[in-house]
Amino acid sequence: PFDGAGGSMHGLAVSADGRRVFATTAGDRLWIAERQDDGRLIWNRFITLPGPGGEGASHACGLALSPDEKTAYVCLSRNNALGVVDLEAGELIAQIPVGVAPMSVVLDASSVNAWVSNWGGRRPEPGEPAAPSSGTPVLVDERGIASHGSVSLVDLTERAELAQVEVGLHPSGLAITRDGATLYVANANSDTVSVVDT
Repeated sequence: PFDGAGGSMHGLAVSADGRRVFATTAGDRLWIAERQDDGRLIWNRFITLPGPGGEGASHACGLALSPDEKTAYVCLSRNNALGVVDLEAGELIAQIPVGVAPMSVVLDASSVNAWVSNWGGRRPEPGEPAAPSSGTPVLVDERGIASHGSVSLVDLTERAELAQVEVGLHPSGLAITRDGATLYVANANSDTVSVVDT
């Protein structure tokens, strides 16, 4: 169990040696557990991931570790950003704006770029039908349901979004081939998997 309130909505990573487990919470934390010699996990550290404007919950979701495991990239759903977390310093050091309500993140083969699934898709243009969700306008259909889904390509060196690719509705889970050439996107509200030529 987590120490304190708020379980994980979506976000789990394990170190290469299997001794550390990282998990996000529905609130504002990235928890880190250490595996003991008897196999038990003990949550011994957390990093705060504040919400928009530095206040409230970020509703952190998916995360990925850098190859050297010194950095975690965390989807901050309410912030509409990919958070950059310095694991050694124990702090959120940057936020890279992406689409609406980022859900999952994977690194490409070079670990220079990341792909992020945007549960709410792209940001609406003026005059397009939209409804507020946790303070963010979201493209919606006539029923008030999100009507767009996208994935963002993020340059981790420049800390900037390079492009967005339209996929199905409510894109969630991501998987990328070892060579980084193909991205698979699970679209929860379309019951499809998008295949993206990266």
